[in-house]
Amino acid sequence: NCNAIIWVGNGRFSTYLVVGCANTVIPDDVEVISSYAFSGSGITEIEIPDNVKKISSDAFKDCKELTRVVIPDSITTIESGTFKGCVKLTHVEIPWSVEKIYDSVFEGCTSLTDLVNTESFMEITNCMYQGCTGLTRIEIPAGTTKIGGNAFLDCTNLKEVILPAGIKQIGEYCFEGCTALESIKVPAKKADYYKKRLP
Repeated sequence: NCNAIIWVGNGRFSTYLVVGCANTVIPDDVEVISSYAFSGSGITEIEIPDNVKKISSDAFKDCKELTRVVIPDSITTIESGTFKGCVKLTHVEIPWSVEKIYDSVFEGCTSLTDLVNTESFMEITNCMYQGCTGLTRIEIPAGTTKIGGNAFLDCTNLKEVILPAGIKQIGEYCFEGCTALESIKVPAKKADYYKKRLP
């Protein structure tokens, strides 16, 4: 039972899932999940088929019951706000094929207790984990070179942060509003660099 609206186009991609719902099973021939396709629906978990090439912005925004997502290795980017406001989301499988995650992808995902695997790319983008109050301790992956502005804004239960040596850019207000923050651990050789850029 698909229970979805499918649009067949003639451009770069041929088959788009435009609107889905809690009972939707994504057909194998779908290549694009459109913006807001599942936004606000009661879907609880989703395993995206291997044929999907693109997940558009806000596709699963405010899916309040969504707990688990499996993304196939056909996906190379995750667009902005894709899982924003998914307050019960605890499990996200992101493959090594993903090279870019855009802004606010996990903003407001208050049940996340650890960073989603980001070792296949080098940036934590703007507002990526903003308001993720389930985070208490984070260790930024060693290959990360940039942390965007507001990346951890208002993570009010975050107590400990461990940063790698390779960070070259830290955005404004990165840890603003992290009222429980007790320590930010940095490599000794980078102490002066971080001292100028962190609260």
